[in-house]
Amino acid sequence: FAKANLDEIDRVVGFFPRDEFVQQMKEAYADRDKSYEERVVLNKAKYLDGIQRMVEVKYEQKDFKETLRYAQEGLTLKPDDQFFRIMKLTVLSNEEPRILKQADNGGFLKSIWENRAQASAAVLLRFQDLINSHFDVLRSEQVLWAADALDHLKSRVNEKTLHLDGQEMSIADLDALRVDIYEHANNDDRAKQAVKDTIASYRRLMKLFNGEKSRGLNLELAYFLGKDGQVAEATAIYEGFMKQYPKEFTYFFAAARHFEVVVKDLKRAREVADQALKYSYGDNKLRTMTRLLSIRVAQGETKEGVAQAREI
Repeated sequence: FAKANLDEIDRVVGFFPRDEFVQQMKEAYADRDKSYEERVVLNKAKYLDGIQRMVEVKYEQKDFKETLRYAQEGLTLKPDDQFFRIMKLTVLSNEEPRILKQADNGGFLKSIWENRAQASAAVLLRFQDLINSHFDVLRSEQVLWAADALDHLKSRVNEKTLHLDGQEMSIADLDALRVDIYEHANNDDRAKQAVKDTIASYRRLMKLFNGEKSRGLNLELAYFLGKDGQVAEATAIYEGFMKQYPKEFTYFFAAARHFEVVVKDLKRAREVADQALKYSYGDNKLRTMTRLLSIRVAQGETKEGVAQAREI
């Protein structure tokens, strides 16, 4: 949410059910003339909650210096708070991943895993994200802690909304994260089952929200259908969107990966990637050229692809 001059008032990341979204929009409008910092200070009754929100906002803005500052302020006020500590560890590990191997940090992560039933959803989400981002420096058993956290979070999903209350995460998001964890752990059987769980969850969301025509849900569904070997249905979704939106970068870009990686039809992948590049903009042009270059290299056109990439 922003003012006319584009100064940020507040932000919502991901999807929220309508009523929760409207309430956040009303609160943002009511506080439109105050900075977020001012709102935190003024609302002393919920000061720690405000500090936590500042940590979340600054992290989403990728202002890691401010994220660390607010996390440290939270720890000063409440030294045993898991959320502030894991956010501090998240920022520091971005700079030096190997600090996760230190005994005190490893013990902290283990304590969250062991007591996941008591941990907040915010802590468990950051916990799994931290592990998923640094699986290469953690032991295999630690990587699987994240899967256990996600399994527990699934048990907290509100069946009426299929989302975690107060969070943007849907049941399908949680399942998709489980796929990542099991793939990182090289547990093929569980990864394959997690893909099937994710497909089922997306179908549940589409049914609940009358989302059969939802572009976002369908694109996610198509991706996992492709991973599951249900290529024909996935292809039909991509082809349908490209036909319906013949000048929209998003669908051509997603389809280019599908035809290159899943279908392994380089000719069709090249056609689709060319269209994605034609309608791309901003940094999307770079992402599309990366995909197109991969396709052209696979076609034996490395020199030509590199020359095209240099022009971009």
